Amino acid sequence: MASGTRFRRQYGDILRQRAAAGDLGWLARRGIQALGVLAGERLGRPLAGPILGTLVVTYFCNYRCVFCALPQRAVRRRGEGMRTFGEEELLGVVHGFADAGTAGIGITGGEPFLVPGLPRILRTIRERGMVAHVNTNGHFLDAKRIAEVLEADPDSVNVSIDGAEASVHDRLRGAPGSFDRITAGIRRLLAARGERKRPRVAVTSVFHEDNLSGAERLAQVCTDLGVDGLGFIPAHVYRDGAALGSVAPAREASERAARAAEGLLRLRERMPVLENSAAFLRMFGRAFQGLPNGIRCHAPFTSLVVDCYGRVFPCVPLSEVDEPAAVIRSGAEIPALWREGLPHRAEPAPRGREGGGEVNLGFAKWIDRWAGRASCALLSGCRTLREMIASRDGLVGEPRRILLIKFWGLGNLVLLLPVFRALRRRYPSARIELLTLSRNRDLLEGVEDLDGLHLVDDRSLPSILWTLLRALLRVRRSRPDIAVDFEQFARASAVFAFLSGAPHTVGLDTPGQGRGRMFHARVAYDDGRHMSATFLDIARAAGAGEERYEPLPPPVFEADRAAAEAVAREALPAGGGPLFLLHPGSGDNFLGRRWAPENFAALADHLLDRHGGGVVLTGAPAEAALVEEVRGRMRERGRALPAAGRLTVRGLAALCGRAALVVSNDTAPVHLGSAMGVPVLGLYGPNTPVLYGPLSPGSVAFYHRTPCSPCLTNFNYKTSLCRMPVCIRTVTVEEVSSAADRVLRTAAAGRAPEPARVLARDIPGPWEWV
Repeated sequence: MASGTRFRRQYGDILRQRAAAGDLGWLARRGIQALGVLAGERLGRPLAGPILGTLVVTYFCNYRCVFCALPQRAVRRRGEGMRTFGEEELLGVVHGFADAGTAGIGITGGEPFLVPGLPRILRTIRERGMVAHVNTNGHFLDAKRIAEVLEADPDSVNVSIDGAEASVHDRLRGAPGSFDRITAGIRRLLAARGERKRPRVAVTSVFHEDNLSGAERLAQVCTDLGVDGLGFIPAHVYRDGAALGSVAPAREASERAARAAEGLLRLRERMPVLENSAAFLRMFGRAFQGLPNGIRCHAPFTSLVVDCYGRVFPCVPLSEVDEPAAVIRSGAEIPALWREGLPHRAEPAPRGREGGGEVNLGFAKWIDRWAGRASCALLSGCRTLREMIASRDGLVGEPRRILLIKFWGLGNLVLLLPVFRALRRRYPSARIELLTLSRNRDLLEGVEDLDGLHLVDDRSLPSILWTLLRALLRVRRSRPDIAVDFEQFARASAVFAFLSGAPHTVGLDTPGQGRGRMFHARVAYDDGRHMSATFLDIARAAGAGEERYEPLPPPVFEADRAAAEAVAREALPAGGGPLFLLHPGSGDNFLGRRWAPENFAALADHLLDRHGGGVVLTGAPAEAALVEEVRGRMRERGRALPAAGRLTVRGLAALCGRAALVVSNDTAPVHLGSAMGVPVLGLYGPNTPVLYGPLSPGSVAFYHRTPCSPCLTNFNYKTSLCRMPVCIRTVTVEEVSSAADRVLRTAAAGRAPEPARVLARDIPGPWEWV
């Protein structure tokens, strides 16, 4: 993502240069390509070649940077006997990129100047009509190599400097004297290019714990050098074993990064050398905590990476994770691979019949994004004009009727049960009603704190519109005093709250959504806090007291307990023992949240071998085949009961309460088990447990974070294009089984369980190579 931000700025400069040179044909081709990329994202298949190609010409490097493990990777690959591409093969990759329609190629490493054929590679990129860019650590910028580079005529060169002083840079780079050598090389390159101002010369710096305080001084150093740009990239700092109540253990570094970024923001106007956008700089504090960044990933349709071993990746962050999507023998394979062969494109993108509904979820999100944006802008403008004429005060008196709104997310509704209780305690005589989807009826019927439900039928778009209109008419007739919207990003709920006629509305102001203007009382969305805390903040904005959040079990009736007990008896052998509930599904909204079936099978066998008892494999009715696949991969398949679709939501909650342990992907059973007070092992990656981890004592959330995760956020409509979720794939059976053993031993010994926690680590991380 950081690389993408830099390239967008550099490509902007290149577009202006091409326009000034009158190269209208090249500009037209790039415009058509951009339209093809956008259309391809909607259709789920590529209609245009990658905009950006990256060629890793070597993993070897003469430096040993503290935040980079690529040189060690090269040593490991050589020990494994892997052969790197020679110069002709690398040139073949360049031709393959060109034949696939790539707009530009970035050459990177390791250190590219260690490859003797680098000038020829750059020259070939230019001859094939593509933009040529090279990243270097700057060590080899002597007069001879600079002359060779200028003859090859690349469009841009990025040089790495990671400290404003030699002592800091040299320590981070592991190379004494490198700061003075690199700055001298930059001066030679700038002098040699002369008035032509080509190639564009920029500096890249990694924001690290040890250089944060010198960021503003580095901006001055780069200004004095006369380079064309300076861009910062945040180093992702994460430690193992975060407590769930805290955002991440790198809080101090995060705050320092945020302060440093704010300082750079103040410098942007008087130091044009700084090329990071304001929004990107503001994310730096978040990067040190492993929090979502709000930038939607477009990698599968915009970029392609090929390394010197012929391994292919969708993007640079996944190449750093070292999990290839494919391996090629020559560059001639690239066009066909781009069009049809990559695993990240082999399975069609799930378009969203989530939870058994018939409506296309992706289409519904698209409508909400565009029609909702226009509706919010229009209605909020009307409110502003009205209140300019007649200003209004806040809520007056005790409300008689309260409307709550939450459409999507069964797990979210489980988290909201204590929030409903808080509002009921504050307003014991008010009538409290909830607007939600009809699929949530099973969970919510019987909730004592709600006096009624307004249900929206989401089986088709016409049924959504019809039932939503009927609900709006009923709500307006009832004249609610307060409308409280618990949706995080959907604009439809904000519009409904506005149109409900309630004189006081409360809801989330999520950055970039434009929905906050619809509410009288706005709660700033903070994705560094668990959603339970955010939901409680909304209730407090509606008048609820300052009580502590405590999970609340959903209503479970006698029939639900009986159904759950029947499943438990069928699963347990005659000798009894603990019951383990494993949930390998995730609903249909992004299948990349799922841990592999073979992992669930191996974990089930481990639990049965080590602790006895029985296993129940749960899932939605549509996940019956997945449940059977997990059971079929088990050695002890006779001791596992497939129960997909056998229980209602309340019955599943009752079964969770009966279990000794719940293991689930990031979906509703995490929160059902947590609400029932049972230890939960939750599996995360595309989403973050900082927001949605289990809360019950003894629970553990496993979070393997790649440079591009989490990619399912409340900033991007919980939508991901990723078809290669390395984050969830790298969670091992050994990690989960070890945590399960610890939880079960604690319970068997009669000791109090530990607080809920997150076992998190970056993939990759420098400590893996120490």
